[in-house]
Amino acid sequence: MDNSTRWREAKERANHLQKYKGSSVWCNETIGQMAKQLAEEKSDISVFPNIEGDWSYKRIYDDALALARGLNKAGVQPDDVISFQTPNWPEAAIINVAATLGGFVISPIVIIYRHAEVRHMLQDSRSKVMFICESFNKYDFAGMMEDIRSECPDLLHVSHVRSDKPGNLQEMIESGRDLDTSLPTPDPDDVKLLLYTSGTTGRPKAVLHSHNTLARASFCARDHWGMEPGAHILMPSPVSHVSGYANGLELPFLCDTRTVLMESWNAEKAVALIETFSVAGTVAATPFLQELSRLAEEKGTRLPSMKYFACGGAAVPPEIVYSANRQFSETCCFRVFGSSEAPLVTLGYQGESNADLAATTDGEAVDYEIRMCSGHLRSQYERFPRFLSFQGQSATPDTCPRYLYHGTESRDQAFSIANTGIDTGPCDHESKLWATYDGESYSREPKKRLESGRASVHLAEDVISDSRTQK
Repeated sequence: MDNSTRWREAKERANHLQKYKGSSVWCNETIGQMAKQLAEEKSDISVFPNIEGDWSYKRIYDDALALARGLNKAGVQPDDVISFQTPNWPEAAIINVAATLGGFVISPIVIIYRHAEVRHMLQDSRSKVMFICESFNKYDFAGMMEDIRSECPDLLHVSHVRSDKPGNLQEMIESGRDLDTSLPTPDPDDVKLLLYTSGTTGRPKAVLHSHNTLARASFCARDHWGMEPGAHILMPSPVSHVSGYANGLELPFLCDTRTVLMESWNAEKAVALIETFSVAGTVAATPFLQELSRLAEEKGTRLPSMKYFACGGAAVPPEIVYSANRQFSETCCFRVFGSSEAPLVTLGYQGESNADLAATTDGEAVDYEIRMCSGHLRSQYERFPRFLSFQGQSATPDTCPRYLYHGTESRDQAFSIANTGIDTGPCDHESKLWATYDGESYSREPKKRLESGRASVHLAEDVISDSRTQK
């Protein structure tokens, strides 16, 4: 089956999204189109202001357009997959925009993955091109690719970033610089992103997102957190992970923000960057918040520019949030819950009046409709405009959310759901979500419990809707 057929069939399976087609729910644009507009209107503004060199909207768009044409010349066709595994380097933005302009599907690979994971992801995705750093943090990525390339039969090119090896990224860009190849305009409902999960419950599974679904997640976060055009966002999370990808690479083109990139986490540097660039917010994991709060206290700064710190991805003890909110000028730190499949199901609570909710819950469920079902029930999950559907190992291929996952194996290994023996029915839109990891629980009142992989999702009894027996 060729790629065009694969993505068309995936799109057809996503029939729950059809009711939103033509509505104001979707922006119905791609970041390629938005990048072109920003290159014309804000040509000299730097997308990555803390990175040396020209990283203006115009430079990124011009290079991305040249790269898309260069890739096309090299045999990459619309609907083909291109992958990248780089640190938090701005070159990733060029590759990402180029994928949209060329009608390719982008597949980020997290920088910590090595031979086994990378080989599986390149084979499973049938990736045509791998953009990769030559080395980073003393690891030989170029050597890894030499070891596994012969086992990836679909791979046409390996292109090294920040390297002088033949066929490197800059050469690929220059190969398309003088071309005037006509490139397709993707349908915003087309598959845009193929993102692999961590594989903690089995082999990594490939989550599929369209241009529209991923943009919807960013727009909801922007509106909920009060993100303004021109705001500077600190991004220490990997740009190859859903958090870093969405908030570091996509957001500047979707919401006209600026990304302050960090190659690796360093609390001392983070404090300096926040103060230098008046950073408004970030999305990062628990250790980042804990260390940032502690260092800010040591340095006697309250980081007054910070409007939001969305913390998730691992257990977030309430006291860490309480402590950070006491240290920072604004009550801006809160817990969130999400996944590659359903980015940011909850968006947290901001403001002093919500300090307890920010610390003890995983926040307000926004733009999602949530249903908790036991593993043996075949109840269909209600969905809002983005994907939210967790099915158990007992689910058949006909009931599994196959637009979420790519690959036969993944349909049978989606998520392991605890057999609670009940179906609570749909939960109301004001639901507060509790989520804990690895058996830790911050119980404040009776809850129903749903387990998915290692994560346990809790909904407070008093906010579960009355339709508890609905099948």
